[in-house]
Formats: sequence, C-alpha cells, structure tokens
Amino acid sequence: KQNYKLHLLKYPFLFPSVICVLSYLLSFWLGEGERHLGLLGNAFSSFVLPYLLWRMYTPTSLNRTFLYKQLMIYLFILAIYGLIETVTGMNVIAQTLYEHGFIENLQDSMRYGLHRAQSLTIWCSAFGSACGLGLVFLLNSAFRGYLKLNRRLYILFVCLFMGVIASGTRTVMAMTCIALLSVLPFIRKHIRTLTPLLVILFLLLVIIDGAILNEIVDSFVHHEDAGGSSIEMRELQYEAAL
Repeated sequence: KQNYKLHLLKYPFLFPSVICVLSYLLSFWLGEGERHLGLLGNAFSSFVLPYLLWRMYTPTSLNRTFLYKQLMIYLFILAIYGLIETVTGMNVIAQTLYEHGFIENLQDSMRYGLHRAQSLTIWCSAFGSACGLGLVFLLNSAFRGYLKLNRRLYILFVCLFMGVIASGTRTVMAMTCIALLSVLPFIRKHIRTLTPLLVILFLLLVIIDGAILNEIVDSFVHHEDAGGSSIEMRELQYEAAL
C-alpha cells in the first residue's frame, strides 16, 4: 500500500485530475439536468485511465518505440479520414454510430467555406484537438531526439496541420498556435533540418484560398459573424461553473 501511495503521489497530473474528477462527480449528483452515465465514463477515460496507463508503463526504448508507432498510425488515420470528410462532406462511420445511438451529436455544418470534420471522434473540436496536440507532441519528441525526422513524419505533420483547419474550431486553432511556441527554441537549432517542412507549410498557405485565411483571422475579431460560441456565452458558462 505504501508503494502504491508513493507512485500515486509521483503522478505528474494528480492534482488537476482529482479536481476534474470531483467536478464531474458533483455535476453528476448535483446537476439539475438529466443525468447521463456517459459523464462518469468520460471522467474515467479522461483522468483515471491515463493514470493506470502511466502506472503500468515501463520507460524502455522498446516500449517507447511501440507507443510512438501506434500513436502515429492512429493520428494519420484520424487526419486522413477527417480531410476526406471535409472534401466529400460525408462521414459514414459517424453517421452509422449516430443512427444506432452510440453518439449523441453528428457534425453537419460549414465554416470558412469548408465542411467541419469530426473524423473518428465525437465532435469537430475533439478532432481538431487531437490533431493539434498530436502535432505539438510529435514535434517536441522529434526535437528532443525520440523520433527521427523523415519524409513520413513530414507528411504526418502536414496532415495534422490541415486537420486543425478542417475542424473549423477557433479555440483549437488558437490553442495549437500557442502550444507551437514550445518548439521555437528547437527550430532555431534545427533550422536546416526543418527547411523542407517549412517550405511545405509555406506552399500550403499559398495554395489555400486567401479568402479562407482572411475569414479565419477575421472570425477571431468579429466572432458574431462567424457563428458558434461567443465570448459572452463562454463568460456565462464560466459563471455557471463557478
């Protein structure tokens, strides 16, 4: 028991996880709306399951290689399927799950002239967050020497970057831009190695319709014209949470 407590106290996300789980439980028991068991499932998958995986994980080179490989395969499939959804406007998997009651929401809207993709996730913001955080995590891992920069990794970076845009979620775009600041010190040291990736991203920005880029930037300033959540609504949600 003492050994278990020591491992629990060493968990780097212990305090925020406990706060969030307590928040979930209070919302479930004291909330005025209809109670869904899915709320408890979300708390388990988001906070308890990561701790269990961290507890069982042994940081060997073989385990690290296995985890990186599986993560990159998942992110590639997620991003490619999301980009196909944006182009075709169809998500057969999400539609099937929605019709059989496995998911409650089905994304079917446009923003910036693009169909907002949810890919294999429950919502477009979840898809964008997975792409954005995956991009930042893999970039940091490559710069720290855990991954070797190669053509396949460059392709994955581009797909994840496009996935963030395809989600059509402003908060995700802002979060990704802020998180990407963490790689600036490494970019200065590896500017020659990163030149191909920077060239590809520049070409993507040139190929993408300039009107779309202007609309994305303008939506942060004039949010009432872009639709979706306004700052006032976010303030009300924050007050309700308090």
